This record gives sequence, C-alpha cells and structure tokens, in this order.
Amino acid sequence: MSEALFLAGFMGTGKSVVGRRLARLLERPFVDTDKVVAKALGGRSPRAVIQERGMEAFRDQEKRVITQIRGNEVVAMGGGSDLNGETRDFLKGKSVARLRAPLSVIEARLGKGEGRPLWKERKKLYLEREGEGALGIPVQTEGLTQGAVAGRVLRQLYPDKASQKIGDGVLMGWGQMSRPLPTTTGKWVGLFDQRLGALVSEAPEGGVSHLPLVGKDRAKNLRTVERILEGLSVSGVGKDGALWVLGGGGITDVAGLAAALYLRGIAIHLVPTTVLGMADAALGGKFGVNRGKGKNLLGVVRLPDSVVIDPTLLAGLPLREIRNGAAEIIKMSWVWRQAALAMGEEEWEGMGKGRLIPIERGIQWAAKGKLKIVKRDLLEKRGLRILLNFGHTVGHALESSTVPRIRHGEGVGLGMLTNTRWAERLGVAPKGTAAFLEKELVRVGLPTSLDRELNPEAFKEAILKDKKWDKGELQVLLPTQIPNGDGGEWDTIMVYRTKRPPIDEWLAQIA
Repeated sequence: MSEALFLAGFMGTGKSVVGRRLARLLERPFVDTDKVVAKALGGRSPRAVIQERGMEAFRDQEKRVITQIRGNEVVAMGGGSDLNGETRDFLKGKSVARLRAPLSVIEARLGKGEGRPLWKERKKLYLEREGEGALGIPVQTEGLTQGAVAGRVLRQLYPDKASQKIGDGVLMGWGQMSRPLPTTTGKWVGLFDQRLGALVSEAPEGGVSHLPLVGKDRAKNLRTVERILEGLSVSGVGKDGALWVLGGGGITDVAGLAAALYLRGIAIHLVPTTVLGMADAALGGKFGVNRGKGKNLLGVVRLPDSVVIDPTLLAGLPLREIRNGAAEIIKMSWVWRQAALAMGEEEWEGMGKGRLIPIERGIQWAAKGKLKIVKRDLLEKRGLRILLNFGHTVGHALESSTVPRIRHGEGVGLGMLTNTRWAERLGVAPKGTAAFLEKELVRVGLPTSLDRELNPEAFKEAILKDKKWDKGELQVLLPTQIPNGDGGEWDTIMVYRTKRPPIDEWLAQIA
C-alpha cells in the first residue's frame, strides 16, 4: 500500500470527491489531474484550456502528469485519460480502481453537464470508454455515498490486507465482509441497517432473504425482536440455519437476542459497521434490548459464531460517529494497560481526525483486550468483565436523560471523566489522573462537558435502576492510576462499592 492509488472512470462517477475522501482517510497527498493540467497550461479550468489550447495539448500534458507520479498519492484521473497508450502502459500493475455507474445515473447526477466540455458526446464516449477493455478494477457507485464508495474501493483494491485472526471466531482485515459463512449448512437470512442497503450486494452468497432494520437505539426493543423472528420463520430458516448481520451496535444487539430465541438458538455471524461495534458491541456475546428507561435490561450472554471486522466499512462514517466509537477504545486503554502502551498521542489525534490506519490500530487493540477479558470471564463471575463498564453507569444515565439524546460514546466519555474526578476526591486515584484522561478525550474530539439539556430526575432514576447494583450497593468502576509505565495487566481500574452514590455531585461535575 505504499504506492499510488489511481481512480479512473467516466465523468460524473465521483473520482475527485472520492479521491479527496481516500486521501484524508489514508493521510496521503491528493492529485486531481484535471486541475493540475489546467494550471500547468495556464487556464482557469479544463474546459477553458481545451477551448484555448485544444484537446491534443490537454491530453499530452495529462499524460505527463500521470506518468510522473512516483509517490503514494491518491490520483483522480480525468475521464478518458487512460485511453492514451503510454498512460495505460504506465498504469499496468498499479492500483487502479475504475468508478462506474449507469449512464442514466450519471445524467441524473450532472443535469445539463455544465462545465463538462464533452457532455454532448457522452453517449458515444460512454460506449467507447466503458467497455470490457476499460482499465482498472470496476467499482460500482450507484446508490452509495461518497464515503461508502471510498470504502468499496479499498475493499476491492486491497482484499485481505492485514487479515488476521484476533480471537476465537473473530477475523479482522480489509475486504472480509463477503467471506462465506462458516459452520452454517442450512438456510440463512441477512439482517442489515436500512441505511446500508447498497452494501448488501457485497454480502456472502446464499442468503434466502435480507431484512432491513432501523439502526438506532430506539429500535432496541422486543417489537424489533418479534419482527426478526417472523422474518426467520417466513424464510424457512431451520435449526441448522443462521442470521448474518450487517450494522452497528444497536443492530447486532437486537439480532443476537433474536438468534438466541429462534428455535432455542441458531448461529449468528456479525459484520459490525461502526467503530463502536468493531471495538466493543459485537465482541462480548451480550445481546439485548432496552425496557422502559433501562438500558439492556432484557438479553442473553452467548458468543457469536463469527465476527468479521472490516475497517473499510468505516470510510463512509461521519466523523462524529468515529469519535463516538473512540470512547470505547479509550476505555479499553484504561482497563488493559497493554492497549494504553500501544497507542501514542499521534494515533489518538489521527483517530479524532478520521484517519483509517490509527482507527484500525485502535480497534485492533480494543478488540484484543475485550476478547481476552470475555474469554476469562464470560459470565462476570470472576470480577474481571465488570471492568468493561468503566464510565457506563453515568454514560447510560446521560443517554436516558439528555435532550437531544447524547450518543453512547460521548456519554461514556463523560462518565469516565466524572468517575475519575470522583476517584481523585476519594483518594483512590492520584491528582492529575482526570486531567490525563481529559486530554485523551480532547485529542479524539470527544466532549468533556455537557452541551445539551439534562433532566436531573431522569438521570437519578437511571442511576438507581442501573444493572450494577448488587446487595444494596452500586458497583462503580474507578481508576487507581494512569495506565502507563510498569504495572499489572488489569490493575488500573477497581470496583468501588457504595450504598449512596453521590448523584448530585456527579450532576454538578457534568453540567
């Protein structure tokens, strides 16, 4: 992946916007050959240059620009540039993706084709350029956002990049979402976030049907479970069948419960599509739904049969959602010292800017840490798995009491910070621990104070209904030190039991 990445394709397929997206994701320089050529020839735009200097001069300069690429740039090539013989020879063996769309879709995108000097000849040119001999690996763009196209480019250009098994049944790597389902011999149904419908074409072959769902927390309820159960039954899925799930944590949570209930349990295969899902929600075998104002009050603990973590699926995720998931990576770096030592300041900052490689590295370490804990303490009987709840008591309460509703990761980040400040006041953590955590939250772009309305009574009610009450005491996870330097593997977080949690103090800190 150290070489340049070239985007070819017809006008209106999104080469420039997708190229800029890829360059940002990969932290690479971006080259738009049309603009470079126009500037080199002294024109205001490619159209102006062609009118003033002619197409031959434009194409000749275009060839020079492309064939002089020697670095790791992302290069958006002008339509038709790859028809030049010298350019084609230069591009042989290089990473070239060809963005494609039906001509009718392109016409709908470009309208009257303003600024496109060859627009009137589009039908003839489309037939000439987009035939079987067209250069590059074809990447269909119809129905996809620019970010989703960028992710598809990476999956198709670099399949199996850094593919590795990071735990039992958990595979991580680019281009893995289309892998055949393991251990399934009967019929299977696909379940997907309705916002990701265009990605269903990349699902493994063999699904008898695909069911769309609303991928939001409000859909985590028994009505959604019933809908999935009905879909499995109508599709004729038997005991040897399975559920394949594409979506974020809300989707995988509810799907896992449905799979556990259907015929007393069928196989489930997860393909999380958010940082939150990849780093946390899809990995621990906890599946459930909300009830009333309580989070995850109904559910099961049952490990998925397989999980595929494909970071390229994050290419279309809004930056705020990437930061939202980064909270769980920060949490794991406090729970598992090895993860903290693996992540440096530049990687945290890269994650906050939406850079794919730092995000991928953070997910890898968070996933490894969670899988280690789950393997040792699946049912929370050994006092280890509870550490994963650091920040979640306050975080869940914020989710239940804020308007507009705060995102899960943002709430967890504030929860970790609130509990760390309390730990300092109790003398459990040394002074400066909260300041260190606050800097980490700021680096990834997470809030350190509340920016919305909060209902104090709803917050208190959520705390009093939290799942971590045990024998009349709330188990609160508190840091004992900053997770750096020498120390034990799991000794940075402790369980602090209290009969009277300082809810008013927590509220005052958050506000």
